[in-house]
Amino acid sequence: MTHKVNWQKVFDIESEIELIGMGGETCEWIFKVTRREDNAFFEPEVDDITAYVEDGRIVDFDYEIHFPTEEEQELMEKILMEKNII
Repeated sequence: MTHKVNWQKVFDIESEIELIGMGGETCEWIFKVTRREDNAFFEPEVDDITAYVEDGRIVDFDYEIHFPTEEEQELMEKILMEKNII
């Protein structure tokens, strides 16, 4: 199941976020984040982001391309809450 959030950089960006699994530890949750510029001028950017969870909250992120925006972080937290992970 994928979720989407819209945010702005210099131009409008839509991020499609999908929880794809658990990492090596039970506190590591891996998300696939696909970022698309609103007018499709640029190719989509695909990033894997790991959210580290401790004591029922996200405490840190690891990423391949870009640190997640505030909007992306909020949506990842919402997804983990929907799955009763946090």
